[in-house]
Amino acid sequence: MTSTRPGAAWVVAALLVAAAAAASEPAPAAGAAGLAEQAASALVAVFAVTRHGARNVLPKSSTLKESEATGGPTLLPQGAAQCAAAGRAFRARYLAAGSCGAAGTCLPPERGAEAYGVLGGPGVGFHNYNTFAASSSLDRTLKSAAAFWAGAFPAAAGNASQPALSVPVYTDGADVDDWRVRGYTKCPSYARRLESWLGSAEFRAKEEDTASLRAAVQALAPQLNTSLANWWNVYDAFNVWRTFGVGDAQPAMDDATFNQTVELAMWLETRKMRPALAGSLLGGALLADLLSRLQAAAAAAGGGGGSYYRLLGVSAHYNTQLGLLAALQQGGAAPLGAPYPWEARIPALAAVLAFELHALPRGAGFAVRAVAQDGPARDYVALALPCAEAGGAAEAALGAGACSLDAFARLAGPQAFSAAGDWCAACDNDDVLACRLSRAERLLAEAPGPGGGAGGGGAGARRGGAVAPGMVALWCVVAVALAAALAGGALLVARRARASRERRWAAETVASGLA
Repeated sequence: MTSTRPGAAWVVAALLVAAAAAASEPAPAAGAAGLAEQAASALVAVFAVTRHGARNVLPKSSTLKESEATGGPTLLPQGAAQCAAAGRAFRARYLAAGSCGAAGTCLPPERGAEAYGVLGGPGVGFHNYNTFAASSSLDRTLKSAAAFWAGAFPAAAGNASQPALSVPVYTDGADVDDWRVRGYTKCPSYARRLESWLGSAEFRAKEEDTASLRAAVQALAPQLNTSLANWWNVYDAFNVWRTFGVGDAQPAMDDATFNQTVELAMWLETRKMRPALAGSLLGGALLADLLSRLQAAAAAAGGGGGSYYRLLGVSAHYNTQLGLLAALQQGGAAPLGAPYPWEARIPALAAVLAFELHALPRGAGFAVRAVAQDGPARDYVALALPCAEAGGAAEAALGAGACSLDAFARLAGPQAFSAAGDWCAACDNDDVLACRLSRAERLLAEAPGPGGGAGGGGAGARRGGAVAPGMVALWCVVAVALAAALAGGALLVARRARASRERRWAAETVASGLA
């Protein structure tokens, strides 16, 4: 199945996800007047970043580079089950009136209906104009997204007038061009930081401390490279074989040695992703999307007008989750406060990191709360954001660690890469399609043209209108670069133009009460 997404910078991926069952109906979302008069906070939007489920063995380099194999290692059936369970837990927290109402965490659907389907259809409260699901373009995340949304919107009983529909999941195209979700594999600046750290005193000390463990594992599995820099691959080979029985067969390892192997891998991977090393390079692009989505939702909800994206999800990787959190701890910001589950361990399989946007009581503005679920069997816990203001309205309404949307914007804004060119420059990347396009646009803007000055000729033009040969060569290079870059972007521009018309139609439809 193939579908298109109006108004989104993601290319559609064909995925089947079951539609929601219509259930008991929560109250419809409040309009501007309702938000101003409410006596308690009201959830306005949720932006969730999820880790994929269990997959086959994933070899990668010490600087997080992976194989060029299309799709990467596949999601295992156990991984699909993990993500479906995470989706059901997500539904219980945000979508199912019977459970989210008791917790005060319901995300009000349009028209008080819980099902996902066609805008204006019977029992439909979530649809493609208020729900947006994205993913990296790999097998493990695309299939994880399918399982997660199937859990969040379980299949409904047959309805001839409203057949079950899937939640479409979108990607940024080929993995080689994914800089929002998988920027950690495409950032030479970050790779150089990692290489420097691998030669640091801290790393050498850890090598000495773990020499006996690594020697013992080397004796057990002579075929493996048990250097500390390669330890992820040692851990992953044993863990996947021992837990799921796939990958290359590994010798039996006693529990004590395996636990030490796990702990060392957790140390290695979390140290690579710590804020001081990652900076905003790995999470700044997705942070820009998060911030703009929350601000757009607040503007729409505060204005009381029509549909807006209130339910957003990105199927991603633990590096994506940790990179996003690292970006929020830059510029002198305090570290995330307790309880923070990922200080010394990477997020569990199918872990969920969610940012909630709440309308504060009595028109006091909007607030952001971050929560984490470290695997579907765990409870959601609130994370203490660095922008939290002790005793402020956000904490009073939502608990410790929440902050106003304005404070969140002041924290996130300077670390967010809103334009691809800014991320490309920071990461020193000239290969990703967005970077090539940005560079071509910059060259075109800076090139002298017939009228003089930038883009207008200047010193490049001869008297009498003749153009210098060097100027002709430059314009040819720019033209070729633009043609190559725009080949992948022309369709996206056309879709965005069409999106504006379709979104206006949707808003008018909802406002008129037809949806």
